[in-house]
Amino acid sequence: MPKVKTLYIIDLLALIAFLVCATGGYVIYFLLSGRLGFDGLEFLSLTRRNWAFIHQWAGHAFALLVITHFLMHWGWFIGTTKRFFVRPADVKKSEPES
Repeated sequence: MPKVKTLYIIDLLALIAFLVCATGGYVIYFLLSGRLGFDGLEFLSLTRRNWAFIHQWAGHAFALLVITHFLMHWGWFIGTTKRFFVRPADVKKSEPES
């Protein structure tokens, strides 16, 4: 599979994992904690424990996908870092003669 297609799939999966993790976090924090006046023990037929499980595993998946994304761009990262911190050999400071 071409690298561009692989990166697209990884990025799409990372977006989905992030959205699931964020949604789970908001449901746990706002709806199942009573902060918004919703005192139910369930939301969408899932308990707080189920939401926490989904939130946790979506977070793990997101972290793994972000690390994979970073590793697939390793060459770009190294090249860009070198351009920032390594001065080209042909550019030299000219010293004034006395």
